[in-house]
Order: sequence, then structure tokens, then C-alpha cells
Amino acid sequence: MRSLSRSALRLYVCPSCRRDLQLGRRGFSSSSKLLQRPDIYDIVCVGGGPAGLGLVAALRSSPITSKLRIALIESQDLSKSRSWNLEPTQFSNRVSSLTPSSVSFLKDVGVWEHVDVARVQPYQEMRVWDGETGASISFDWSLEPQSAQMQNIATMTENLNLTRGLIACIESSGGEVSIFSNTSVSAITNGEDYTDGPDLSSWPVLTLKHTSPNSNLPQPPAIAARLLVGADGINSPVRSYAAKHLAHLSGPRINVSFLDWEAQSPYSHSPATTLPWFGLLP
Repeated sequence: MRSLSRSALRLYVCPSCRRDLQLGRRGFSSSSKLLQRPDIYDIVCVGGGPAGLGLVAALRSSPITSKLRIALIESQDLSKSRSWNLEPTQFSNRVSSLTPSSVSFLKDVGVWEHVDVARVQPYQEMRVWDGETGASISFDWSLEPQSAQMQNIATMTENLNLTRGLIACIESSGGEVSIFSNTSVSAITNGEDYTDGPDLSSWPVLTLKHTSPNSNLPQPPAIAARLLVGADGINSPVRSYAAKHLAHLSGPRINVSFLDWEAQSPYSHSPATTLPWFGLLP
């Protein structure tokens, strides 16, 4: 027997009877759909690096967005970042240079108090040169005539130091934050219009899978996002879903460089400056 469509029901059946018919029809034809209904989140961020974690920390710190239900998905094991701890004589070679505005942002949202400042180095000058051609460029606040005092060009710290601080800030804020670690996005599709629930036909629904090869855990549930954020790099499934493409150089290319510090710059016109030497190698 052919089932009646919603438009047909509206034409010939009263509202109360139409509701009863829909409930009965759902019992026969939509039981699987009920079982597969995704968890609904206000914001889903794919990517648990400094960018994604920074966004979640900022959302948690704002009174406007602190009550939103948020999910963060990261393919790597975030527990390693959470427990990262090196001796003062050791260091991680993946670092980030934070602009003064980025440092202010991290302080405003409460992240900076969780960052190990002993592993942070602000600097006021920089010398950059090409190891193949000898071309160079320099940055020096002391040469700026309008500068009343020495300012930091940027602040450098290890990525893991920053990531650990971001995770600690998010976890200390509590609230509705679900962190899916060791989890990747296998597919993003539009949701469905559920007869007894919300219309998710225009919402992105993410199918997730565990990335740990030894995981015996059941696969995580599908999740629907009111707002989907991609912070997971150039091969982002979020970018593919949004049909956005980023122009980039192709081929086996890599930037090899080294960095050295000098506590007192011989070129500076001001005392107590820190100068990094940044060399780009062929």
C-alpha cells in the first residue's frame, strides 16, 4: 500500500488524525532512522591543534557562548599533549611565533596562565637570511623613531607547551565540551528531516571513526553541527564538504631552517634585547 505524503495528509486529514497516522507510519518505516539519529551540537570543530583549541577556549570563556554544546575532533592522541612535560634542558623542535595580539588574546581567554612561561621567549629583533643566495631581511623595533619603548616583535614557544595550556584551560572551564581524541572524520553529509524531531536536512552530519589501530571501543556516534569549523589543515574534509579549494604549491617541497638565539643583539640601539637568527637552507 502506498503511504500518504505529508502534503496529501494536510489536504484530507485533520491535524490530530494526521499526527496519529504519521506516528503509526513511523513505527513501520522509520525505526532504523530513529536508531541512527545523530547527536546534535551547536558547534563542531574539526582539528585539535592550536587554532582549533584556541577557538574552543575562546568560546568557553565568553558568557555569550559558554553554554553552547561544543565538540572538538582530533585524529591525534591529545592525551600526549595533556601530559607533555620536558626537562628544562630539553626542548621540542616544533614551535610557533605568537604576535603580541595573539598573546593578548590568550591572556584574555585565560589560556596564558596554563602556559609554562619558562618555556616562552619574547624577542625584539630578527635577522632572516637565505642560505643559498645570501639575501636577508631584518626586523628591529629600536629603529622605529615613533617607538617610545622597546616592543616585542613576537613571542616564541613550543607547540606542545601551547597545546597543553589550551587543553588545560578548556578542561578547567567545564561545560558542554566533548573532545573526540584519536578520532577522524570519515564522511560529511547533509542530515535528514525527521518527522518527530528537528529538520537536519541542511545541517552537516559527520561520521566518525577511531584512528587508533588497537582500539576495541565501539565507533563513535554520528554528530550534527549547527556550525561546522575546519581547523585541520589543507587536506580538510570540512573544506571538501564546503567545496572550497586552497591554492598551494604541489610536489615534494620542504622548508629546512635553523634558529639561533643571541641574548644581547650587537646591532640594537637599545639595551636588553633578544635577537633570533633564522636561516633558510636550500
